[in-house]
Amino acid sequence: ALLSDSGEENQVLFLESGGLACTVDPSLPMPVRGLRAEAYKTGEVAVENDFNGSHWVSFMPAGHVTLKNVMFAPLNIAGKTVGLIGLANKPDDFTEKDCVIAQSFGQLAAMALNNSRNLDLLEESESRLRETARIARTGGWELNAQTLEVKWTDETYHIHEIPLGHKPPLEAAINFFYPEDRRRLSDAIDQALKHGTPYDLELRFISAKGRHLRTRTICQPVVENGKTVRLRGTFQDITERKDAEDRILNALKEKETLLSEVHHRVKNNLQIISSLINLQINELENAETITQLQETRSRIQAMAFIHEGLYASPSVSELDMELHVTKIARGVSQSYGGVSNGAGVVVTADKIYLNLTQAVPVGLVANELLTNAYKHAFQPHAKDPRIHIDVQQMPGNLIRMTISDNGVGIPESLDWKNGASFGLRLAVSLVENQLDGCIELERGPGTAFIITFEKDV
Repeated sequence: ALLSDSGEENQVLFLESGGLACTVDPSLPMPVRGLRAEAYKTGEVAVENDFNGSHWVSFMPAGHVTLKNVMFAPLNIAGKTVGLIGLANKPDDFTEKDCVIAQSFGQLAAMALNNSRNLDLLEESESRLRETARIARTGGWELNAQTLEVKWTDETYHIHEIPLGHKPPLEAAINFFYPEDRRRLSDAIDQALKHGTPYDLELRFISAKGRHLRTRTICQPVVENGKTVRLRGTFQDITERKDAEDRILNALKEKETLLSEVHHRVKNNLQIISSLINLQINELENAETITQLQETRSRIQAMAFIHEGLYASPSVSELDMELHVTKIARGVSQSYGGVSNGAGVVVTADKIYLNLTQAVPVGLVANELLTNAYKHAFQPHAKDPRIHIDVQQMPGNLIRMTISDNGVGIPESLDWKNGASFGLRLAVSLVENQLDGCIELERGPGTAFIITFEKDV
């Protein structure tokens, strides 16, 4: 009998009652108890020559064969008892010699059992490996460095689409590959044989039935005493994966082309709107209305610059902040520079890229604060008027943008967040509601607005 996986029962493999009446069903498990339990516990032969007169008889089920004497020899594997051989009703008592013979027989049975289990495990493992290779479309191969004889696994035959065992010689095997790829493979094999250099190649391939495949072959040389004795490797059909990668890349290219075209058209539409507003300005005489339309045009231009930047950028989803802010500064300077004796704008920025969701409000905030500086920061004929924009990448994925000037400053009495101009109120709203950031004002000398927000990742 063998011990069950739970260790609580014996699974009976063989039962011979010796011609005696027995109602015990050998197909049912036997509980581990009584004298059997002693053999399991000690890992030694357990004997009782007066079984009917011993307390062990109380463990026997009704209808069991009457037992005069009993001996259990354990089957031990790696120090663990995994089963028993039971003998009973010897005409005379079991002797020490009987115990030695039974113990030896148990060891032989245990070794046979262990080998059988290992063989089953090996066959199961090989079966799993073959199935895995079939699913992965991966075969194995081996090349003898002296004879150049090639050995293949079953899946390698299947990929080549030739009958099992009918493998071609090395030169013919290389000819399955595209002509322009054969030299690469031949050179790699030559380097592996001469210098023990491994290789990993993706090669185009034509099977025996004319199917065009994309394959990957990996080689690991086996070197003994400084000499390559054989090459071992894998051979995989990667056609489906590479085709899927190509489809994904093509889809991404199509998406990028479409997005780029969208940005281009949005930019053109915004420029048309800006031109229409400019035409309207030329028809007006009211200075206040003209100023309001100029500010509106400036905001539209700031958004147009964003889409123009994305259209020209290698990435259609992220914008270089240094180029973006510089372009906005140039546009505002051209519109309002004359008001403040041509104050120049200096832009310094870390290499920071923002997505469209954040680039739009950042651009509008920069536009509003620059416009505010040009309109209010400098007295006529101010000496050396300067505006500075600094964009920095801070720890914790934070972005800090500072827009400062050396002008007259904002009066202490001005409620710049709530009671100031529309432009300042718009800048505050964009920072707090669109960027989930904060905006601070530092007064004198001059004015500095500090905007801090967390970059989207």
